Amino acid sequence: MNISRSYKDLVSINNAVNESVDSLVREQAEKDLRKEIVEVMKEEFDFSKEEIKMFKVAVMERYKTAASDKIVELEEGVAYNDNLLDAELKLKSVSRDEVA
Repeated sequence: MNISRSYKDLVSINNAVNESVDSLVREQAEKDLRKEIVEVMKEEFDFSKEEIKMFKVAVMERYKTAASDKIVELEEGVAYNDNLLDAELKLKSVSRDEVA
């Protein structure tokens, strides 16, 4: 494949590729570190599977507040569903009253 780019462009593109590869290497190193931390917690504190799960949730909660957002979303969904069910019951009640 012949790429018709200037030498300067090719060097810049190559530098970007190298930078991206370095980023992936750092990302993998961070993932490995998190796995090691979980292993240390398992060994040092004799974590059960449930405790490991909660540990990981706590980490993600502090990182992205993901759990809190999900809880709020679920609570809103439950409230919405309750409103729908209440409306359905009221509609059935009104329909029965009209028939009688």
